[in-house]
Amino acid sequence: MSKRGQDIVALLAQADLLLLLGRLFSPPTAEPRAEIEAAWPGFAELVRQAGVGHEETLSEAFVAARREARGLDTGAWAGEYNRLFECAVSCPINESGFVRRDKGAILGDIAGFYRAFGLTLAGDATEKVDHLVCELEFFAMLLVMLAKAREEKNKDGAEVSEKALSAFADDHLGVWLPTFSDRLMLTTGLPFYLQAAVLLREAWQGIVEYHGLPCPTEAAGARVGADPGTPYECGLAEAGLT
Repeated sequence: MSKRGQDIVALLAQADLLLLLGRLFSPPTAEPRAEIEAAWPGFAELVRQAGVGHEETLSEAFVAARREARGLDTGAWAGEYNRLFECAVSCPINESGFVRRDKGAILGDIAGFYRAFGLTLAGDATEKVDHLVCELEFFAMLLVMLAKAREEKNKDGAEVSEKALSAFADDHLGVWLPTFSDRLMLTTGLPFYLQAAVLLREAWQGIVEYHGLPCPTEAAGARVGADPGTPYECGLAEAGLT
């Protein structure tokens, strides 16, 4: 396979990896557990194709996460999910729970990114636009767009995607994801979420290194506390593309 072909495969594998990680942070039901099982046989190959390094750490963490998920009581899983993420006290799962900036400005800027790439919020969505899963899905979509542009030798399209990846990492996902991962490792009482946090942190670091993306040197901030009743939004849908 040519170098360009390998790069396209890597971009698509990185997108799949981020989408899989997003499932680990979805509300605990039979579906995430089933997706973990379905991903297990090809996980090592997915990481290899993604070209993000950290292969041993990622594989070991995924093996451990799978083992914990298989034996985890759904009630205990849901209870920890609610304690960590829904109450937004122990470990907020939204960017605005970490970043020391005006919340309205954060949400508005993220929504602007989504609209610029033809995305709207699904009417039955349960997350906010700055929810970790939403941001991971958006970043994965940008990776797919970049892969398509490079495959078609669309220089302008590739440039737009590259700039968006860099800007979104610099302004949003990269600013708080490492802090979120570290805090989750400190606050969770379930080994499953400990391994999910390791997976998230290592995969993101590998993607940052692969693309030479901005890597903020300052912590996202310590504004970790309850989110006073902002309505839930989100759930990305492609406008005009579905």
